[in-house]
Amino acid sequence: MNSKKIKTYLATMITLLLMISNTSFAQQGNPRCSPHCATPCAAGTAAPANSATPEKQSDYSQIPNLTTTQQESIHKIELKLNKQLLPLQNSLREKTAKLNTLSTAENPDSKAIDAQIDEISKVKTEIAKLNSKARQDIRALLDDEQKLYFDTHYRQVMHHKTRFMKGNKPRI
Repeated sequence: MNSKKIKTYLATMITLLLMISNTSFAQQGNPRCSPHCATPCAAGTAAPANSATPEKQSDYSQIPNLTTTQQESIHKIELKLNKQLLPLQNSLREKTAKLNTLSTAENPDSKAIDAQIDEISKVKTEIAKLNSKARQDIRALLDDEQKLYFDTHYRQVMHHKTRFMKGNKPRI
């Protein structure tokens, strides 16, 4: 009789433990809000996809000894980049949607799918070239110390920035 009570007690404790662990995992919060996030999020609210303030599109302020002229020039480069990227990103989304449509058709056409993949690759290549040019333009504004800092801390700034501007990354 005593062993039956122990088994019932253990089964109840295991069930309670599982319920508590499931509840704690369900309430972890917003995955976009991490402790390392630059902008703190309120509980239950999503971090905006483009969380930079209007006067500071990216966080180049950490580069040592940036002059106001350099900051303004970097801002102009970013603005130009964003204007060039917007139609390409829209085109990329459209081409990806068309690829999904072609791929899920009743009778998929391999040649059309291959052609669409080639078009998507061309747009992605153009985006990469624009990002690279903007990065080189920014580097040209910096002195040696700033270039070293920029190269070690901002390797993928342009890539991450455009990825978050796009929202979800299109997948093939």
